[in-house]
Amino acid sequence: MSFEFISSAENVAGQQQIWAAVIGVAGLVVLGYATMKGKSLAINLAGVALLAVGGFYLYQSWQISQTGGEWVIRISDQEISWQSPNQNIDPSFTLALGEIEYVDKSAKQSQSDPGNVYHIVVNDQSVIKLNNASGIDLDEFVQRLADTGIEVKSTGKYYQPSELRHK
Repeated sequence: MSFEFISSAENVAGQQQIWAAVIGVAGLVVLGYATMKGKSLAINLAGVALLAVGGFYLYQSWQISQTGGEWVIRISDQEISWQSPNQNIDPSFTLALGEIEYVDKSAKQSQSDPGNVYHIVVNDQSVIKLNNASGIDLDEFVQRLADTGIEVKSTGKYYQPSELRHK
């Protein structure tokens, strides 16, 4: 049983640029609406926040395009190898499957968000957050890990949706 994912930094940078444009335009629309209609400071701040997120995606795209190279991500019967072309955005790692205690999938931005955020918990209790900057389908990747016998569970330890936080 093995899994391999290869993605070029050029393709990922292009995806990041698209997200930057979409989110940036949304921010401009919100700011324009708030200005024209004299809306509250909160709506103006939402527009600024969207512009900031768009700017972050644009910056990340620039960083990735400067590096070049490829993400090469593999799961074999013995190990995971996650090689990234840019260590600042997505650190590389190699782990023997026996070093993995479990994968935590409790991290989610909100109940309505379709994407999960995953953490690999290693036997020494160190934690590796799986980064989706590579463009990999993290749900599929984690399912492939589960197919090797790695336990996947939701502990709420690394992130808990805002709807479930205690007030």
